Amino acid sequence: MIFTRIFALALSVLTILIYFPALHSPFLFDDLPFITYSPLIQDLNNWKEMYFFNPPRFIGTYSFALNYHFFKDNVFAYHVINLGIHLISAFLVGWLVKLTWATPGMQNAVKSSRPAGKSPAVNPAMLAALTALLFAVHPLQTMAVNHITQRYTILAAMLYLLAFTLYVNGRLQPARPYYFLFAALAAMAGMFTRQNTITLPFLIILYEFLFFGFKKIKASYGFYGLLLALFILIIPALYSSVGYGFFTTNSPSQSHDFETITPLTYFLTQFRVIPTYLKLFIWPTQLNFDYDFRISSSLWEPASTLWGGVFLICLLIFTVSMIKKDKLIAFSLLWFFLALSVESSVLIIPYVITEYRMYLPSVGLCLLAAYGLLKFVKKPAWLILLSAFLISALSYLTLERNKIWGNEMALWEDTMKKSPQKSRPYVNLSGAHFMRGHYDEAIFYAQKALELNPQELTAHYNLTSAYSQKGEYATALQCALRAYELSPSHINNVQLLAYIYFKLKDYPQAITYYQKLIEITPQKEAAITDYIKVILRFYKETNNKATALDYAAFLKQFGLDQDVHLLLDSLP
Repeated sequence: MIFTRIFALALSVLTILIYFPALHSPFLFDDLPFITYSPLIQDLNNWKEMYFFNPPRFIGTYSFALNYHFFKDNVFAYHVINLGIHLISAFLVGWLVKLTWATPGMQNAVKSSRPAGKSPAVNPAMLAALTALLFAVHPLQTMAVNHITQRYTILAAMLYLLAFTLYVNGRLQPARPYYFLFAALAAMAGMFTRQNTITLPFLIILYEFLFFGFKKIKASYGFYGLLLALFILIIPALYSSVGYGFFTTNSPSQSHDFETITPLTYFLTQFRVIPTYLKLFIWPTQLNFDYDFRISSSLWEPASTLWGGVFLICLLIFTVSMIKKDKLIAFSLLWFFLALSVESSVLIIPYVITEYRMYLPSVGLCLLAAYGLLKFVKKPAWLILLSAFLISALSYLTLERNKIWGNEMALWEDTMKKSPQKSRPYVNLSGAHFMRGHYDEAIFYAQKALELNPQELTAHYNLTSAYSQKGEYATALQCALRAYELSPSHINNVQLLAYIYFKLKDYPQAITYYQKLIEITPQKEAAITDYIKVILRFYKETNNKATALDYAAFLKQFGLDQDVHLLLDSLP
């Protein structure tokens, strides 16, 4: 018990220390629409709207609403909760490994592989501790933990691990069937957090086969718990398949500009993506917020597609061959493939490769790495030295990566260097400079983005905003008009276009675009207020009351035209 408490404290302190530089990282990228600018999470009573907005992610969305209710837009609080979820997941990983060693399948395998009267080659407590440590400090987890919106990923993983661990604990303690009820509840919550929780019942079946052999399953209520988990998971899983045209819809790639993903090309691309994930786990030195990863158009284009497929087939053959030889190795690799299956198959997810997808699959790889180290390094001194070196090296890499995450400018500069042919890093770097008042730099990076992708709407908007702030309204107008051609319904750009015409004293055009803004924006009160200000300015500068009243007639639909009439009459 003392060792467990000391280990828990050490794991917590180490993880907090290496993630501390990123705890004040600002809201980034998807965080802005999902959190900062989302009215959905600003009232806990909006739970119905949150549910129908995206049923398979309701629990995660409601967690953001709780965050906002207690801490508003305090970004530190969001990061602390994400880190807390990550820590709980790490402890669950250790608990699961410890329970797995106690299963009949593992105990039989250990007995048959060691001489009589000798201790097992692998210490189960050390295996559990090392696996949990690897999971907690691995640099590959930094995106899932630091990118606040990826709470969907880490919360679903935590609930997944909780459900699975409770299930295994229930199988090992037949006299306590309530573990299965708690496991089912956790599984259901996980399925309402992120769709990849649907793999859990298949993992339970695999685990039963490997470590229990389906023996005495009815007597221990495991069978009923399994059926209950399967049934509960089916319900929210239906929303997942309805919400995405997984098997039939083509989608623009968000990993590589100008490419379109089809189910076939996405599947072929996974022959390169999955080996890349394995490479990043083994050698995590080139982590990137936004990978520039081409789609595989065929098995031969690019050539690495075929070789990646051959590698995966060989790895699967090896995994299957280990089922009888070493169940833990087989389980570790099968966990990796199963946990990754939802997002690395023909189910189209626009991001071809992104690190957060490895959060749950990495559990299997962490277990495999820890088991291999303990199994093949026989001398205790060497084992301690190698384990300490491995944890120290990973902790250092994670700390350095978190320093980049803690600085928005550094993060996008790092991304730009690693994906120089993608427009998105330049766009976000332009926005970061704009928010700091660096308008020339904002213009430079927005122009770089447009060189790579002339249809990048946000780059046009950033360019317009920067020129407007510099007072160069004629240039800003040209940028705004190009953006308007691309998307006439872009609310922010229409608003900026109307403002630019106002600053150029072209009041008729300003009024025209304010009318468009009022028609398309949900925030009509603010737009109407600006519209009335333009009418008043037009009247003061031209003294053309008749035309001003004609403009005011547009407000009749809102019951405000008479108010503007009275206002105009009161002016000298």
